[in-house]
Amino acid sequence: AFALDAGLSSPEEIVGKDDFELVWRDQAKMYRADDRAVMESQLPKLNYEEPETTPSGDTIWLRTNKVPLVDASGQVKGVLGTCEDITEHKRAEEALHSSEARLRAITESAQDAILMVDPAGNVSFWNQAAERIFGYTKEEALGQNMGKLIVPPHYYKAHRDAIVLFQEGGRGNAVGKTMEVDGLRK
Repeated sequence: AFALDAGLSSPEEIVGKDDFELVWRDQAKMYRADDRAVMESQLPKLNYEEPETTPSGDTIWLRTNKVPLVDASGQVKGVLGTCEDITEHKRAEEALHSSEARLRAITESAQDAILMVDPAGNVSFWNQAAERIFGYTKEEALGQNMGKLIVPPHYYKAHRDAIVLFQEGGRGNAVGKTMEVDGLRK
């Protein structure tokens, strides 16, 4: 598998070559520095991410482990490395970060108050419009019970019952609807 990653057809073709002679020559200095650090410290370097150039010239991402190879007398003679291609995982992670950034930009620029609560009913998200509409800063609102923060006392029981109903099965009078409700300002 390592020979194929290098664009070679058999392990015999890679024996005797160093990283500077292989398709990932752009990363050779980094690989060599990791190898030296493992050999000099005699400590493994585990579960880290690094790029690799493929035979087609693309860059993939690897999760790498390197451990020192020690002979019977305790002398370090080399490095044993293993790697796993995590490119698809990295792409999915980047797509998720991009999606989160877009969602954050939308929610922060919205003119309507957007807030989220955790299962206990405590505020876990509070956008800028919520600050303007309700008068509480994000820092003041986060972690506070939403019902006690902005729900008028005469609606509190109905609000609490709706939260329980939603928690029990995702149902409720407001689910999937646009509604106008009264709220308390700071």
